[in-house]
Amino acid sequence: MKRERNLQLVPLFNDLKQELDRLYNLLDPEKEPELLEAVKYVLVEYPSILHCLEDGSVDLFNNCCERQIRRIAKYRNNSFFVGSPEVGVRFARLQSIFANIRNHKLNAVSYLCDVFRRINKTTKEELVNLLPHKWRPMTV
Repeated sequence: MKRERNLQLVPLFNDLKQELDRLYNLLDPEKEPELLEAVKYVLVEYPSILHCLEDGSVDLFNNCCERQIRRIAKYRNNSFFVGSPEVGVRFARLQSIFANIRNHKLNAVSYLCDVFRRINKTTKEELVNLLPHKWRPMTV
């Protein structure tokens, strides 16, 4: 799959880069500064695009990032109504915890119930094992 993708897409991207190089040399910075900036941006990012082609796990799109930013913006707008700066700090901590739980694809209710049951019996050194990236449900 990776080899097929490279065989099909790399020549197209190389043609695109040659055309962008040609365009970059032809554009007049006085007459078309915005277009020149856009072409320069693509030329700077070109190695990253090739990296996406070489490594199949790297996505060309940033939809995941955009979804995370949208969620943050929504909570930021809601946080205008938290009441006080101290509550705002607590709200930010909670949002960070829930984002971490979500990123590790855990059930938030199961995770928090288990952590609250175990936290009093856990030593200070073992608390790190209750973080979402290391957490394992307690077996009965």
